Amino acid sequence: MVDYVVPGMIDSSAGALSNRNRIINGSFEVWQRGTSRVKVGNGVYLADRWTSGGYQDSGHSRQLANGTAYGLYSKYCLQAGSSTTAEVANGTRITTSQKIESINCYDLAGQTVTLSFWVRFSSATATSSTATPFGPWTVYFKFNTTTTDSATHPDVGDTSTTVLTLTNGILPTTWTRYVVSTTVPANTNNISPVFQFQQLGSTASNDGVWYQLAEVQLESGPAATSFERRNFQQELAMCQRYWFQSETISFFYYAGSGQMHSQIEFPVKMRTVPTVTYYPTVADMYARTNAGYITKDGTGNVAASQVNSGIDTDASYYGSQGANCRVARTANAEL
Repeated sequence: MVDYVVPGMIDSSAGALSNRNRIINGSFEVWQRGTSRVKVGNGVYLADRWTSGGYQDSGHSRQLANGTAYGLYSKYCLQAGSSTTAEVANGTRITTSQKIESINCYDLAGQTVTLSFWVRFSSATATSSTATPFGPWTVYFKFNTTTTDSATHPDVGDTSTTVLTLTNGILPTTWTRYVVSTTVPANTNNISPVFQFQQLGSTASNDGVWYQLAEVQLESGPAATSFERRNFQQELAMCQRYWFQSETISFFYYAGSGQMHSQIEFPVKMRTVPTVTYYPTVADMYARTNAGYITKDGTGNVAASQVNSGIDTDASYYGSQGANCRVARTANAEL
């Protein structure tokens, strides 16, 4: 295990659970949207709370950490991989980022913060199949100073500070822990740690170049403590403040026509009024043989006063044999 301290020091004594980690899902255990590779772009999420944070797409997926380094204990990691020229014609920077809600980081304004994480690369040299090469790989902070919790994940923050640069050609291929510190601007509303290659590139196949991240932690102060391991249910509840997927609800009416009505409760209060999406879509809904058919899946309107309750749904149906329908919803309140 190679342990780099750039420039903070590691304090192994601070191991108790204290919610000192401002990163949510830093152990990459929560994947409500699925774990298989998805091309992730600006404002697109796969692992809960993690997106590309920029306009260049990258492929994200969940992988086993397979950690052999002493001190890395998480089961999973996030793999951020390259795109082919067919997938993204102009290449990708292979970016990973998390935008921290203001309520969870406003007290860090003007303070020293420390970011610690584990990383490894597919090879020491990230080679592109296009004229533009990858690299170097950098870690930097974006700071939102003119907006607060905006609905879009910006390509660049109002200000930014680079805290680590790894030269392409000598990238670590075994798990390596890095610790970096910086001072947050006094007028900061949101903090976004960003991991990315600084040049666009493409490869012959998806994930021809990748890096894996594990145990990402951001905390107050000039020193890094050991990774704070919250239990899965607590981490899941923190993620569901921003995005929630319901279980499938079944409707059945024997005869006649009218409306079916249901409500799905949110497990936790969401960050703001969410955008509700229904699936399957109207065309995918089904009915029993010789039964009626669902004509629409309804509209879910969530008022500001309901962010702690749930979603009401009406679905029209008709048919003399009755109607059977299954529908689920997602509620999106991401930053």
